[in-house]
Amino acid sequence: MRVTDGAVFDSMKRSLVAAKSRAMDAQETASGGVRVSKPSDDPTAAAQARIQHSREALSKAGVSAANQASDRLQAADSALNDANDAISRARQLAIRAPRAR
Repeated sequence: MRVTDGAVFDSMKRSLVAAKSRAMDAQETASGGVRVSKPSDDPTAAAQARIQHSREALSKAGVSAANQASDRLQAADSALNDANDAISRARQLAIRAPRAR
């Protein structure tokens, strides 16, 4: 089989174009600091990133709900303490009050 100069040149040209494309992708990744800039770059990594973002959002929502519940419990505890103090004060006043005959 005879290999012509044209075939060798075409093969080298395709290799250089592919190498240039890979180099540009690597440079873009290095300069941007992001390995996956669009889902087609790495569909698996993009899907995992979406899952991680969803988990993070759920976690933040859970923390927010827990904080709100804690605030409500503190308010209820304060109200119950105030009611307990009022009942104790009423009991003290009732004990000190003169008895009617």
